[in-house]
Amino acid sequence: VHKAECTTARSFGQMQLKVCQAFEGSQACSIPELLVYVRGRILLLVLDGVDDVLAKTPNQLRDCIVQLLQGCDGLSIILTCCKPVGVAHEHIVAVPPLEDSDVAALIRSRSPPGPAGNA
Repeated sequence: VHKAECTTARSFGQMQLKVCQAFEGSQACSIPELLVYVRGRILLLVLDGVDDVLAKTPNQLRDCIVQLLQGCDGLSIILTCCKPVGVAHEHIVAVPPLEDSDVAALIRSRSPPGPAGNA
């Protein structure tokens, strides 16, 4: 599993760099170079928070996803954003907001333990 945190990417170029950086060991700095690295492998790529890139450069984002999927048969992509991307075979899964109690439980489960004696 390779995760590209794209929430801070403000352009397609920044997102592309984050995608390449998600594959440690790869010297790729472009999608065609990355395809050489990933070809023949079974991989999952998580593109988290591509909303800004989708809003600013939807065609480039779609083309990139298609290029990745067509260039690597063993690649699956999970993409998180608020709107559909619009690529073939896209499966949309709506994720509702968490309830307040679930948010609190999630934060507690992920927080480091406090000093002894603190509740």
